[in-house]
Amino acid sequence: MKTTLLACLSLPVLLLAEPLSPLPVWKDAPPAETLAPKPGQDPKGILNKNGHRTDVMIPEFIVWPAAKPNAPLIIVCPGGGYGILAEEHEGAEVARRLNAAGVGAAVLRYRVPRRSNDQPWVVPVLDARETLRLVRARAAEWNADPKKIGILGFSAGGNLAARVAYSPAAADAPRPDFA
Repeated sequence: MKTTLLACLSLPVLLLAEPLSPLPVWKDAPPAETLAPKPGQDPKGILNKNGHRTDVMIPEFIVWPAAKPNAPLIIVCPGGGYGILAEEHEGAEVARRLNAAGVGAAVLRYRVPRRSNDQPWVVPVLDARETLRLVRARAAEWNADPKKIGILGFSAGGNLAARVAYSPAAADAPRPDFA
C-alpha cells in the first residue's frame, strides 16, 4: 500500500521534469576534431530508433534543472563503448530520476564514434571538462550550487567520468566535487 502510494505521488514529479534546449559545449569548433559530417548530416549526431546517438561532431549538453535552489547537479555521461551514446536509458531516464530526487542533471552528448582506437577517451574528456566548467559557471541559473557539481556515467561514460574526476591533468583542469 505504501509503495503504491509513493509511486502515485512520485509520478507527477517525473512528468513535470522537463529538459531545457541543448546547449553547445564549445563556443567555436571543438578542439582536436578529426571527423567531418557527410553532406546533409547533422554534426550534432544521429538518433536511431533505439534511442542511441552516433556521429556526434559538435557536442552538446541538456540541462534538467532542479526544482529548488542550491541543489547538487550531476553531469550524466551515457555509455556506448565510445562508439554511440545510449542517450535515452543512460541519459534522459537518469536525469528524470535525479530530478525526482531533487537533483539537477546535465546529460552530455560527447563526441562519438572513437577518434582513436588506442585512447578513445581523449576527445570526450575535453568535452566533459568543458561541460563541467560551463555547468559550474552557470549553476545558479539551473538552481544548482556551483560547489556541488558531480559526474556519473555508465560503461564507457563511467570510464569518462572516472577519467575526468581522477586522471592526471593540468593543475587548473576542472574537477567535479563528487563522482
